[in-house]
Amino acid sequence: MDKKKKSGRTAAQDKYDRENIETISFKTRKGSRLRLKEAAELSGQSLNGFIRGALNKAVQDVTGSPMEITDITDGGGKKL
Repeated sequence: MDKKKKSGRTAAQDKYDRENIETISFKTRKGSRLRLKEAAELSGQSLNGFIRGALNKAVQDVTGSPMEITDITDGGGKKL
């Protein structure tokens, strides 16, 4: 099976992600994802941005300081 060579942008994105991004996965009841997505859209955010904002607020409420996520970008310079 031949592996396709990735474009420079994709390779750079993968390298950035490996070095700077962590993935957290969680389970929720059916229908919850849709409700979260609807709430995110109503607030003008992506689902990822909405969840990260909620987590950031929860961490700040508990610890008194926010998570250090304000400087994370998508690898193309766009803040997440």
